[in-house]
Order: sequence, then structure tokens, then C-alpha cells
Amino acid sequence: MDYPEVKSADLSSGNISSFMSSKQISLNIFGENLDNSFKTAKQIKTEMEKENIFVDIVVSREDEIPDISVVPVKERMMQFGMNNYFLMSSLRYGLYGTTAAVYRDNGSEYDIFVSFDREYLASSEMLKSIPVNTPAGLTIPLSAVANIERSSQPPVIERKDQMRLITVESNLSNAPLSEANKKLDEIIAKIEVPEGVRIVKGGDIESQQESFRDLLIAILIGILLVFLVMSGQFESFIDPFVIFFSIPFAFTGVIWALFITNTTLSIMGFIGMLMLVGIVVNNAIILIDYINQLRLRGMAMSDAVPLAGKRRLRPVLMTTLTTVFGLLPLAISTSEGSGMWRPLGIVVIGGLLMSTLVTLVVVPVVYSIAEAKIKRVKYDIEPKATIES
Repeated sequence: MDYPEVKSADLSSGNISSFMSSKQISLNIFGENLDNSFKTAKQIKTEMEKENIFVDIVVSREDEIPDISVVPVKERMMQFGMNNYFLMSSLRYGLYGTTAAVYRDNGSEYDIFVSFDREYLASSEMLKSIPVNTPAGLTIPLSAVANIERSSQPPVIERKDQMRLITVESNLSNAPLSEANKKLDEIIAKIEVPEGVRIVKGGDIESQQESFRDLLIAILIGILLVFLVMSGQFESFIDPFVIFFSIPFAFTGVIWALFITNTTLSIMGFIGMLMLVGIVVNNAIILIDYINQLRLRGMAMSDAVPLAGKRRLRPVLMTTLTTVFGLLPLAISTSEGSGMWRPLGIVVIGGLLMSTLVTLVVVPVVYSIAEAKIKRVKYDIEPKATIES
């Protein structure tokens, strides 16, 4: 059917979540000059349509609609003793109407609503003849004190933080947010942004950046708390410092794992990194604690370090392998929804494997250097004691 009064229509799935959600990508274009902002929005939309990862691209601002403005002429109004407020009040009461009286009949009351005849709104020429009352009680046509101008105006002007706003929104087609973010940076760098126009990313990109920032702070707090706990247990700041050498290498393993599997670091990947802070230090704690036990029994450091590595190799490998194989189904899953959880498994597995190698090689070396340089403990070549396994 043909409905000429309907300009556009949208179809939604009808569930509650569809009304609460917005598009994945949102670019907020701020600028007081709506023409420049709208021109920039159309350029961005055109460039986004060239990329196959963006779908359902829309611009929030609609086409302009015809507008008729009443512009008061100060010199003419002064001749009749009128001001802007008096003129606009008179027009408002006439165009929108007012309750002039109340009609009562058999205990019921009915408002008598009075307004101008609708024929005055049929055209701009008829609008000029609208009767206007003056303070002196005269009735004059509107054209005697004001000009009627025709123009085009946007139907809605959006604002955010008290600034005019136009948004460009879209969804993604089988592409991660990181790739979309990179493409948007290229598009913004390609177009010429007018002076006074500012482009800010919103939608899922903004949410992801905020989540990354919060999770990074959580990782730093987690590292601090782990360090404080180990310092209390070891009654030393040096041993926790040595153990912490496994954390940077674990993050290196995360980078390699993501690169090899061609996986994008997501929020779940960041959560996996937060888990690694507490997981990867376990093997180093087992190793360093056993070295300290051997030295307390009288064994020289030159013998305690390799012996601890030999005797704690099996527990370290068992701890690592059980965790890796437990997360392996999550990391290799291809079922529906696995794209959200796979980065968690990949990050933890990659970081744990790398940290295990560091624990068995780098941590003992750093421990020996720290003990010799900081605590001034002599690294004896000849053994002083032998402890049977």
C-alpha cells in the first residue's frame, strides 16, 4: 500500500534485546556547523561502503525538510508599540489555540478552544495575512511587522555534551573490532575534516577501549597483590622479584600464541592475561622455595640450584601440562560461540608454556645472580653438603 506521509520504515526482530542494543560501530561527529558535519558524515559513509566488513551503514541525520520562519522586523514593530515577546505570544495563541471559556451543560463542563482558521496555514501567502493584535487594540496583518522566509532545516538536531552531533553507525560482517578500528582510522585519515568538526569513536570500540583500560589496571593491581603476598611468605623482597621474571616472558608467550593462531586480543584475552599473573608464578615459587630449603640444610648454592631444577622438573611439568590440556578443548573449539572464548584458552596456554621454559632456565640464573650481587652470597664451586633425594 502507498502511504505518502510515511518517509521511511525500519524492521526489527521484535525481541527485547533488539530494542536495547545499538549497532556495533558508531562514529560521533561533533560540530556546530551542521552542513560541515553532515558533509563529513556522508564522506565517511561512502568510504565505509567500499569496505566489505561494514554493513547496515546509516547516518543519524535525515534529509532537510521545508521550513517557514517568521522573522520580526524591529523598526515596524516599534511603530505599533510591539516587541518580540508580544508578537510571538499573539501568534502562539492564534496558531496553537487557547481555552477562551468553559461551557456548562447539566453538570458537565466543556472547554471552548479557539484558534485561527486552518486556512491561514495553507500557504506562506496566507500566513502573511494572519491577524495580529497590537497593544493599542488594533488588528494588523502579520506582514506589517514581520517577514515570512522559506528555508530548509533538519527535522531533528541531536546533542551530546551540549554539542551538536551526527552519528554514523554500522554493523560488522565477520570481522573483529580491532580490524574495524584500523579501517576507521584509515578512513578518517583519508577524508578532509573541516575546521570545527571533531570525530569520536563510540559503540563497541569505545566500550572495548574502556574495558581494556580497566583490565590493564586490574592486571597491575594483581601483580602488586601477588608481590605483597610472596614478600610476606618469603620474608624477602628479592625472591618475589626473581619470581616475577616469569611474568614478562609469559606475556611474550601470549603475543606469540596470538600471532601463530591469527587471533585478535579481545576482552576475554585480557581476562586470560589477568589469570596468568596468578598462574605463572606458581612454578617459580615451587622452584625457589625448594632451593631455599636446600640451602637452609647446608647445601651450597652451586649445588642447590641445579638439584632443585632436577627434582622439581616433574612437578613443574605436571602442573603445566594438566593446565594446558584442560584448556586445550577451549582453545581449539570451533562450535557456535567459540570465537568469544577461544582467546582465553589461547592466551593462557601460550603464556603458561613460555613461562615454564623461563622458570626452568632463566629464573635459576636470575636467582643466582641476585643472591651473589645483592645478598653478597658466594657462589661456591665445591659442594659443602650432599642431600639425598
